[in-house]
Amino acid sequence: MASAAAIAEWPSLVKTVFLTQKKNSAGIFAVRVFIRGKPYVLSLDDNLMFTSYGSPIFAKLSDDSTSAWGTILEKAWAKVLGNYLKTNSGYTTNGLRFLTGMPIFSYSISNTTVLTTTFTLLNAAD
Repeated sequence: MASAAAIAEWPSLVKTVFLTQKKNSAGIFAVRVFIRGKPYVLSLDDNLMFTSYGSPIFAKLSDDSTSAWGTILEKAWAKVLGNYLKTNSGYTTNGLRFLTGMPIFSYSISNTTVLTTTFTLLNAAD
């Protein structure tokens, strides 16, 4: 599986999360995620929460409004946590682990020495 840096560099890797690649008449999507490091397939319907102005309440659609993969992944995360309220705040590392199944490390950057070391670690991981 890919690291967080790889997902940012190669968005096509996000496609591997989606087992259902195209919209279907049933309105159901299957996504592969990782919970406690084990792969799971979640089934999600295509019902999303919108404001009275027609925009999604949480994650947004793509700029051209043709892609909703972010909103679908957010719905999967809310399903695992129990509801959307629990998705508010938290750590990015949990979301990355959910999508990749990979161990995630975080570092506190408080001075230039740590920043240089962290940059070196990121380059090595890439």
